[in-house]
Amino acid sequence: MKRILIVLLAFAVATPFLNAGEKIDLSSDSAREEIDFSRVNAREDKTCVSWSGGLDPYWSMHPVVKVLSNGRVIVMWEEGESVSRANIVYRTHNPATGQWSPALDQFPAVAVNRRYSAGFPQVLEDREGTIHISYHDGNASANRDTWYAYYKNGVWTNQIVLMDRPNSAWPRLSYDPETDDLYMTWQYIVPHPEGANYKNHDSEIVVSILRKGSTQWTYRTNYSCAFLNHEQDPLPGSVTIHQDNVFSKGRLYGLFMDGDTGDWTVAGQDMPRDGYTERRGKAPVNIHAGGYWPEIAATSTGDIYGTCSFRSGGIASIYKPYNGEWRPGPNIGPGHQEFLGLAVAKNDVAYAMTQINYADGFLPVAVRFTKDFKSPLFEVDDTSRFPIRMEIDVDYEGNMHCVWTDRNCNGLPEHCQTRVWYRMLPQEPGGPTVNITDVPATIITKEQTRLSGQTVKVNGSIVNHTWYIHKLGLWENGKNLDVTFQEPGFYEIHYFVADNLNRMGHKAITVEVIDAPFQPTEAGVSESLIRGFFLRRYINELSWKTDARNDNKFENLTHFNIYRRQVGETEWGTPYTSMDYVNSDTAYTYRDESPGFATQDEAAEWQYAVTVVAEVSGSDKESKKTVFSRD
Repeated sequence: MKRILIVLLAFAVATPFLNAGEKIDLSSDSAREEIDFSRVNAREDKTCVSWSGGLDPYWSMHPVVKVLSNGRVIVMWEEGESVSRANIVYRTHNPATGQWSPALDQFPAVAVNRRYSAGFPQVLEDREGTIHISYHDGNASANRDTWYAYYKNGVWTNQIVLMDRPNSAWPRLSYDPETDDLYMTWQYIVPHPEGANYKNHDSEIVVSILRKGSTQWTYRTNYSCAFLNHEQDPLPGSVTIHQDNVFSKGRLYGLFMDGDTGDWTVAGQDMPRDGYTERRGKAPVNIHAGGYWPEIAATSTGDIYGTCSFRSGGIASIYKPYNGEWRPGPNIGPGHQEFLGLAVAKNDVAYAMTQINYADGFLPVAVRFTKDFKSPLFEVDDTSRFPIRMEIDVDYEGNMHCVWTDRNCNGLPEHCQTRVWYRMLPQEPGGPTVNITDVPATIITKEQTRLSGQTVKVNGSIVNHTWYIHKLGLWENGKNLDVTFQEPGFYEIHYFVADNLNRMGHKAITVEVIDAPFQPTEAGVSESLIRGFFLRRYINELSWKTDARNDNKFENLTHFNIYRRQVGETEWGTPYTSMDYVNSDTAYTYRDESPGFATQDEAAEWQYAVTVVAEVSGSDKESKKTVFSRD
């Protein structure tokens, strides 16, 4: 068995408040920094055009926001001259400097007929910190390709076309933290001989999977592998479109629009992890007649939340308890909205972005709700009049990060002028204060260890407890956490609560996991001359110290093991058990008096190593070997 050393580097992870309450125009900076990399397909290489946000008209649409595990905030959107001439750009906020990136970061999108129309990006982070994105690109609703790229170790990969043919669009990503597989659902449009307009096409939502370690997405282009699909024999004009998915507790869940352009229904469907290869999953369930633009999110317990809009007005909620059935929930806000945002914070509280009627337009607002769908509204901005394409994310302190587009149209859609706006809403005061207790000094790998959460201060009552370890992909519910570490390293452990007003409380500690005690230090060996009455001989005299990090971490550091071998040999012999361990301030010595050596050179032909041993739960845990060096 292995041993873990917990170093109490306790801290509260706090995302910088980004000028709390200040609205920021992210698309106002005309400077662009291009990231140029080659694509893997054989199409002609092109460098993206850096469209100026000051063009009239201009187009900044479909923003998404993601708070990363390291506290950085990334906002990504489509930016260009119009809906048919757009590229994907992004800006990031660095918590170390408290500043946004000074320029729009941009990577080249695919040009179809020299008409840029990249759009609908999505951002996802896996447990190793890699950022994955998806988007579509093309020049018409029925002539698009789906694209994927990822960002790791400061470098964007080549863009990979997921569907190297037209008629795939609106991709959405999700992630399985247990297998590190990526899932993508996307709309596949089947051209219909009656016309080229997408309204006369049949379509369905198809599932693609990128297995861990693979560079190839698996997908098919026939109905038999469809995950989210409508009627078996769809009529012309019947469309399955605009969907979202989430992976939770071994299953892929999805919401999608189904019907035709005048009669939409929001439906839900799910399948197990192996359902793709076995082509099995539950039949779609109609949830909200008249609904459209759904979004979906999951809690730590596997409960599913959803939202959708109605052209007749109102924002509806959707709820699916773990192992339960899809069911519609009550309205969570008035107004009429496309792409309202939805996110579930790490304390299992759901948040949404919507709009409310106000004077001559609408106001963007944030909504916080749980299973009871109690929905306090938080005003995001009082100057936007036509907010659309909204998204939201929540950081570790309960602060809401909101993005939206404020649309100003003069007649036709191509005359619209739009900007992307960002605002961070801090959690209101009075939330719970919590702590992590019962952190043991020594934890053994491959054995279960329990950590406990403690409420230090609360105005009301605690209704939910969750634990999160990003590096493990672990997100569990309960006041106590039972966890088994398999590998050494540093881990951030987060404890979250929600009070009866759904406010977040949060505490985090960093722990260091090691295999065994730290190995001895300052190990040296020298030859000493022993003079006798009849002869003289040389012996090897060893000295070493121990690592101070072992102090107070292991209750029973018992002894040292001394190993030796002749120079040139690869295996160490049976160790000799030396004196008892005292502490790191003690200098230890050992004289190897057998065998004796006639010359100093003969003594130097022997190598030595030392380890320190601890007894834990009746078993010896030995450190790595420290090889002695000669003066």
